[in-house]
Amino acid sequence: MLICAALLTLSGAGCQLASRQLAQASAVERTVFRGQDPVSSDRAWAEQPDPARITEATLPLGLRGAIAMAMAHSDIIRTLDGIESVTGFDPSIAEARADAELGVFNPELRLGYLGSRINDPPASFFGPGLSTQTRRDEGDFSATVSKRWSLGTTTRAGYDPSMGYLFIPDSTSGGFNPAHEADFIFEIRQPLLRGFGHSVNLAPIRVAQLQSEMTRWEVEEATIRQVRSTEEAYWRLFAAVASWRAVLSVIPIAEESVRIEELRFQAERSTYADVARVKVQRERLRQQLASAQLRVWQRENQMRQLIGLPAEDSRALQLTDVPIQQAQPFDLQQAVEVAIIRRPDLKQRRLDVEQLKWRQTVAVNDKLPQLDARYLYRVNGLGNRLDDALGQAFDLDYTDWTVGLEFSVPLGNQKAKSRLRAAELELAREQALLREYERQVGYQVALLLSELQTRWELYSSAKEQTQQTQEWLRLATIRFSNPGGRDGGRNSLLAALDDFQTALQTHIDAQTAAADALADYNVVLARLSEVQGTTLDRWQIEFANEAIAAVPVAEAPINAAPAGVSMYSSYRTVGFGHSLTPASQLGVSESSQPVPLQSVPMQGVPTGMEHSMSIVPARAYHQNSVRR
Repeated sequence: MLICAALLTLSGAGCQLASRQLAQASAVERTVFRGQDPVSSDRAWAEQPDPARITEATLPLGLRGAIAMAMAHSDIIRTLDGIESVTGFDPSIAEARADAELGVFNPELRLGYLGSRINDPPASFFGPGLSTQTRRDEGDFSATVSKRWSLGTTTRAGYDPSMGYLFIPDSTSGGFNPAHEADFIFEIRQPLLRGFGHSVNLAPIRVAQLQSEMTRWEVEEATIRQVRSTEEAYWRLFAAVASWRAVLSVIPIAEESVRIEELRFQAERSTYADVARVKVQRERLRQQLASAQLRVWQRENQMRQLIGLPAEDSRALQLTDVPIQQAQPFDLQQAVEVAIIRRPDLKQRRLDVEQLKWRQTVAVNDKLPQLDARYLYRVNGLGNRLDDALGQAFDLDYTDWTVGLEFSVPLGNQKAKSRLRAAELELAREQALLREYERQVGYQVALLLSELQTRWELYSSAKEQTQQTQEWLRLATIRFSNPGGRDGGRNSLLAALDDFQTALQTHIDAQTAAADALADYNVVLARLSEVQGTTLDRWQIEFANEAIAAVPVAEAPINAAPAGVSMYSSYRTVGFGHSLTPASQLGVSESSQPVPLQSVPMQGVPTGMEHSMSIVPARAYHQNSVRR
């Protein structure tokens, strides 16, 4: 009886202790998750990483500001694929080469002087009907100006005696000794077949100008790739930041879940395996957080390279723009027509076709025989003094002229015929390629529009999934912290724990997927603008001395001013007053709306000038300041 009473007493005390522990654990469980709801998906889009994660100051960066910095801080064009072979110096080089071709029509001055003292052996031949003179002095001076004309004509005028000075020592002749000859000539040489005509003679200049223009479009194409790369890197960084925030937001929840399971273990309502289970999930989330942080740093490093920030710049990039979150309508036919008209690579090919037409014109002319008309008019003067000879020449009493034709043709003319055939085939090839490239543009645009629609559907689904997983996690958290009900045993606790852990990880995955889907959608928008050749229009960037016709394009987020001026910033930007979508339409609270970059003007941009700016080229010509 005493033993039974003792056992009953101990059992009752144990039950009372267990009841108190359970009550304490339940009280803790009911309060532990208060205020620990995960961050909403909309806030994840708008808010950026806490600057406290990096001790140094942050750099607020809008997308327009990033594009301006990328163009202003580099003489070499950088893209996600690496350094472009095309540089900002290429248009200036090509233009200088085109100017060099113009030099073919510049007048040419030619001066010459030859003096000779001759002492021949006896009986040397001097000239027909002349006595042998073995000792004589000769001198010759000439000064002529020649010029080639666009019709193919060559003119030459000047002082050009056949022998300007002759002196024979010990001469017994009664003539002039010394003798000075003064001859003024005017000569015209005109091709009548090969080399005749403006088109033939201007073809090399026009070809060089077309090559310069092709270089200009090549640089614009590379610039478009640079802008698209900056956009893509910006949105990829945005997605990485959103994913990092999604994991960071649930770390406190995982910590609290560990504490709850430890309390339950102390209250003997769970096993240590349950405690280990939540600890494993906590460590897995910490690993995910570290991986997400590494991804952010990788994207930041990529962004720094594109916008030209120095490697030692330790400031964290704080993005101030949010992606477009509305479906953008596009008309396939109109999009294809715009691409065919505006794409720089197609413009290069059209210029290449025009260049080959000029080369074919030259090849057709080269096939003709060479037939030149020549006219020479000469005014003569002779005296024992140079001034006497010049005076006699100026009297125009002694003149002569020569008129004639010169004809030559290669027998068979195989070289010219082969060159013409090659020129015709090259032209036909480039025309066929141009037609095919224009046809392929339609497929590229159609594929991108299909991808754009798919990306939007993926984002819409991911956004809905994020909202549902958020509600799932909220309810799973309540069930996990308050496992009441008729079945309050271990099975219900395990079910609540399993549901909570699944909801927690699913919510993280959904937020990451939604961020990536939204970034992908905006990246496809940027690529579509690139394929259409309207990226510079989309960002309202114009090359110097160029007026671009307005083209309907997708709207771009704009809320930042350009950075300082350098050689790579000789472009004009307009329309900085465009505003982003209001926060209320994005489901973002006003308190979490990012601060526009205008409130923190970038270095080199005077306050008050952010909404209208024309940047002057720093030096020479750059790819953004090429004369058309």
